[in-house]
Amino acid sequence: MERVLIHILGRYQNKLPPSPTGVVILLTPAGAGGDGASSLFQVLLERGIVPEVWSQGTYSPIVPWSVRQLKGNGEEWLDQMKQRTRVLLLPTPSLSFLARLTEWEDEDPFQALTLHCLLHGKRVGVPMRIFDPAGWKRVHQTGTRNPPPLSLQRKLQRLLAEIQALGVNFLAKETIVSWLMMESCEQRELVTAEDVEGAASHGDQVIVVSREALITPLASDTAKERGIRIKKQ
Repeated sequence: MERVLIHILGRYQNKLPPSPTGVVILLTPAGAGGDGASSLFQVLLERGIVPEVWSQGTYSPIVPWSVRQLKGNGEEWLDQMKQRTRVLLLPTPSLSFLARLTEWEDEDPFQALTLHCLLHGKRVGVPMRIFDPAGWKRVHQTGTRNPPPLSLQRKLQRLLAEIQALGVNFLAKETIVSWLMMESCEQRELVTAEDVEGAASHGDQVIVVSREALITPLASDTAKERGIRIKKQ
């Protein structure tokens, strides 16, 4: 009987009731933290918002809510979270995590949920202070510590631009509340390499898509190879 109970508990331990707010926090491993995450948590506490918090391993910030560990069947967890998540917050994203998003890598459950939210018009937010190019200039001027090398700053700025193009929002503390209150957008158009190949087979030179459309990296590469322009309007 004990083994049966353990099996049942293990099977259903992740089937938790959804957060009334639909706000979900993912603590990605080996990510940044610090002031950006703390400011985000402070705003949520002040507004009485209780998020559903998940982690895949160790995490650096002190979290004022219970943290659930993702274990076992990631696909089952992902199916549940797709239904439960209205707003997704990433307070501790690593640069490698963000870079993999731009490549549409979805093997990791946290990345898969993030991409799902972006594609379906659900808001995804990251604290601005974690990756704040303006902060590097302030650091340099005050001399409190050395800013990142210029080459790294440029690389980070390109990455952040790509992340923002996906639809990820970088949130200043004073804008978090209004951002949380916004309505989600409609499902976004997705442009794939198959769409580009289809246009090429019909002799099209231009593919016109919506301004909010998401274009996969392979679609962009295929369009360049085929001499096709993808135009947002």
